[in-house]
Amino acid sequence: MLNIQCKRGHYFDGDNLYITKSGKRRCKTCHKLRARKYQHYQGNLPFALRTHCPQGHKYISDNLENTNTGNRRCLLCRRSQSRRYRHLARDLDIEFSANDERAIRQKFNYQCFRCHTKKDLCIDHHYPLSAGYGLSLNNAVLLCRRCNSAKCDTFPECFYTLKELIELKDRFLV
Repeated sequence: MLNIQCKRGHYFDGDNLYITKSGKRRCKTCHKLRARKYQHYQGNLPFALRTHCPQGHKYISDNLENTNTGNRRCLLCRRSQSRRYRHLARDLDIEFSANDERAIRQKFNYQCFRCHTKKDLCIDHHYPLSAGYGLSLNNAVLLCRRCNSAKCDTFPECFYTLKELIELKDRFLV
């Protein structure tokens, strides 16, 4: 029996020791604790068998995109990454996470604010990014792709009716 300990103080005995391919000693207890902490990490599995992305989002049909090379990509991670790049290009340091997106979708009852459809929904800047307004919980509206394309980069006063503006200010953007 070895009297050598790992960094966390676990003894390397016969049951608690394994040797990697490169010849390093590893503690099984620390490995299990790490695996429990990072349950979503599935680096040792083939890509086709993974159930979560590296950020921990579950691969489900709403959250999954197949790439040209046959790999899967998490849409939540891709959306947040493209938003971050768009904001950084305009020198805005704003983080809009997947939890923020979920909160906006719940706030608008998973339907377009303007036409009340539940298909092809996306988060829109209430005040446009082109005018320097970043995406935040107070500057986000849930619109379908058709309404979002129609709004483009116009200001809300030019796009919504007076009744819709009052409803947005009272209920959602306070």
